[in-house]
Amino acid sequence: MATSAGLPLSPITRTRVVDQRLSMRVAAILPVELVFAGGDVLAGRSVDIGMGGICVATTSIIDAGAVRGVRLTLGRESLELSATSRWCSKTEPLAGFLFDLLTSSAEGALWGFIQERGRELAVFLRGCGGLEDLDFQAAFELAQATRVRSLQAQQLVYGGTDSEEASSSIFVLFRGTVALERIQGRRNQHIASVKPGELFGGVPAIAGCTPFDRAVAVEDSSVLEFGGYNIEYLITAKPLLGIALLRAATFHWIRRFSETLDRAQLANEPAEVRARAADDDPRAL
Repeated sequence: MATSAGLPLSPITRTRVVDQRLSMRVAAILPVELVFAGGDVLAGRSVDIGMGGICVATTSIIDAGAVRGVRLTLGRESLELSATSRWCSKTEPLAGFLFDLLTSSAEGALWGFIQERGRELAVFLRGCGGLEDLDFQAAFELAQATRVRSLQAQQLVYGGTDSEEASSSIFVLFRGTVALERIQGRRNQHIASVKPGELFGGVPAIAGCTPFDRAVAVEDSSVLEFGGYNIEYLITAKPLLGIALLRAATFHWIRRFSETLDRAQLANEPAEVRARAADDDPRAL
């Protein structure tokens, strides 16, 4: 699938990736207003923001080409930035905009926010399992390939007919709880509960196959998402970071499979053995 500007939104296409990320950007949820050519205004929220533009989620799919500006507040400064549509998803209410010529004041506000937000995300990513060995600069660069998603309780992260693109993403749980389930016809078998700082998803990126699982938010949650296109970007433009991300995601899947096998083996043990295991580690059951 391609956007109106020719940028691929589809996951892990196995084709050559042209570096389109020309400026620094970070994942951030900010209230924004899209200003249309006729003067109408639509409320939305940012998904990521950079010196060159912003990705915005709205309540419905819009005609992004009619947008002429973006209003937002960074710190104490309220900005109204002239913007041009770059792409618009046809499957979800998400659109990307390029900022036109920025004033020095707007540039300063954007740069300050991106630096501070990037530092926060870098510290968080370095605390995630499998990414601890990244130095701060590498984690800062990795943070630039993320976008943030807010999830409501029981919302599907991936694994449904409406989440084809998300199925190729690698996620890091930022807040809340997500349940991973194995898809078995009309029944779904629980695999694991994901906690903040843990990676999940990414089976197409790791193994090049269709996901065998689905992910559902147990409570209101938020995740950092490395989309399929951004994973390709990392592999192509920053291979050491791309490999680090894939290894971290693989580490979490191996750990979950190991725990699942342990539970299956324990289920065949006598009741007294299962009781002792529960005393040692309640998660064993």
